[in-house]
Amino acid sequence: MPIRILLIIGSWISLLFLRKESFIRFSPAAVLVSFILTTVTLCNSVLKFWEIRGSKQEKLIGDLMFILGPFFSATLWVFKLTYRSFPLYMVLNLVINYLFAYPLTSFFEKKVYIN
Repeated sequence: MPIRILLIIGSWISLLFLRKESFIRFSPAAVLVSFILTTVTLCNSVLKFWEIRGSKQEKLIGDLMFILGPFFSATLWVFKLTYRSFPLYMVLNLVINYLFAYPLTSFFEKKVYIN
């Protein structure tokens, strides 16, 4: 739980370095993407895309902390850094997805957060 809280605090602190205009410009897209991820996460309880250890309450809190913390702020930063450059967006998105899919997932599996 402390790691999750630190992830939220750190990711929102990083947004202090984002200009207000950029936050206003890209926040609707970040909210939409976060809503889509929330929907997929809710569908996971029925369709079993992935499994997370713990009670239903722990799973819900963990997912919401990730979506409202690092995922939301990372989405804002990606849109900001790749604005008007679709190839750069694709490359950065590919790198971030790879890092999340393999090294970070392995790390969290070793720490017994997910199966």
